[in-house]
Amino acid sequence: MKAFFTTEKLNSFNLSNFSKTLVLAIMLLGGVGAWGQTTTWTGAVNTAWNDAGNWDNGIPVNAATAIVQFNNGGTYIITAVPSQTVGQLLVTNNTTITLQAATTNLLTVTAGTGNTGIQVAAGSSLSNTAASVLSITTTINTGQIIDISGALTWLGGTFTATGNTVNVSGTVNFSTGTYTAAA
Repeated sequence: MKAFFTTEKLNSFNLSNFSKTLVLAIMLLGGVGAWGQTTTWTGAVNTAWNDAGNWDNGIPVNAATAIVQFNNGGTYIITAVPSQTVGQLLVTNNTTITLQAATTNLLTVTAGTGNTGIQVAAGSSLSNTAASVLSITTTINTGQIIDISGALTWLGGTFTATGNTVNVSGTVNFSTGTYTAAA
């Protein structure tokens, strides 16, 4: 692969050696870190969201680019779900997830236009508990996709999908929670 920046091009910028090193480091490492980082639940330590040992990549970052994935085929009640923003929330591979917050919290999903923000695949399920009022909202009017091919059960709090595409080929049940979706 041909390098976009060569030594000659960097020299033409007339930068000090420190500045050249800094520019090169940013170019090389700029994509590393939180941008698009997928963090997958393992549940290796306990059931707490905020325990780094339960995730393969540490606790999911609070960022619109974070991808939070549950895909190991197990059944988990995940506790201490914080108020947080993620880019995607994916439940796949026959995994059953129940989210429980310690207090009234809001999980915001911000995938952006045409991207899948929330996916509950066939054979998988996502729910919350009535005891904790966890609400999920998708970024309003972004045109992201919510795909429920498995089961979504909401027992309290709200599930907001205003201005987004909601595809349901599975089952959706809002027992005591509130579902809001409008164009």
